[in-house]
Amino acid sequence: GLRVSGAASPSKKPAGFLPSLACTSASCVMADTLCLPFDFVKVRMQLQGELAVAGTPRLSAVQVVVSVLRNEGVTAFFDGLPAAQ
Repeated sequence: GLRVSGAASPSKKPAGFLPSLACTSASCVMADTLCLPFDFVKVRMQLQGELAVAGTPRLSAVQVVVSVLRNEGVTAFFDGLPAAQ
């Protein structure tokens, strides 16, 4: 017969609660870890517009990343990670 790709076969049992919980938790941690640096840069760019002195040129996203890496280090991008978890 015709079988749809990705459909569960009738002979396979669905994953139990704990494996599902573990996979869900792992995916959330990975998503937060990958998205947090981008959010960090976005917030820094928003704040520089609000806090900048008139006439000061605004930094691009790449310039913000370079500035943070030079002045604060790579861990600065993940400072908010415990709160996101």
